[in-house]
Amino acid sequence: MDTTEENVKKSPMQTPVQEQPSALRQIDVSELFWTLSDRKKLNEKQLKPDELHMWGKLNKVRENSETLNRLMYSGLGTVNNCTNILHQILTELGYKYKIESLITFKPLIKTMPHNKAVTIEVETVPRMSFYGLALSENEAIEEAARRGIEYLIALS
Repeated sequence: MDTTEENVKKSPMQTPVQEQPSALRQIDVSELFWTLSDRKKLNEKQLKPDELHMWGKLNKVRENSETLNRLMYSGLGTVNNCTNILHQILTELGYKYKIESLITFKPLIKTMPHNKAVTIEVETVPRMSFYGLALSENEAIEEAARRGIEYLIALS
């Protein structure tokens, strides 16, 4: 009986698996990114969507735009006209953009208002586009611009 108990204790099925911390969890991703970017210039087209915050640091978005830098500290609560602020930030960074209205379907119930949809397309290497949906086209542009400013703040 002692031999069976020893076999049961030594069987690999019943030994608890110990999780070993992987080396990737211990490495700070930003340190790894900057180490690699010091060795060779990273191509912006190679960045994946989950690495877009690195794109903001790579292009020094925060340093090149004084307006965005001020918004980082003051917040979006003080902004009244997001369209003008986004225009100012994008011109400081040297990016071209275009505002296009999108086709929306009329509501099935005639008493419901017809919403307007707008997109702001920014010509960068990983393309940025911000969408807005509201009752009027001006409100939709304002909403899309607010989302664009929030996104640029998140990138920097």
